[in-house]
Amino acid sequence: MTTDLNDSEFDQMVSLRDAYHCMEVFIEAYVARGDGAVSEFLDFYVSTAADGLAKNSGAPRDFLDAFCALSRDKRS
Repeated sequence: MTTDLNDSEFDQMVSLRDAYHCMEVFIEAYVARGDGAVSEFLDFYVSTAADGLAKNSGAPRDFLDAFCALSRDKRS
């Protein structure tokens, strides 16, 4: 199943601090996989198209995975 930015999972409210940490986890996972340079990450991987959806269909799920990992860490 593909996740996109219109999914209800993206309706969660988080603090700016948590959003920042989530982005760190998201970027670390991208870099660890060796998917490409950080400039590619910014230009393509996390960019949105004119319709408001992610240009890379895998990015929303990866972001939610990072958010879930951060949420688990906070509960521990």
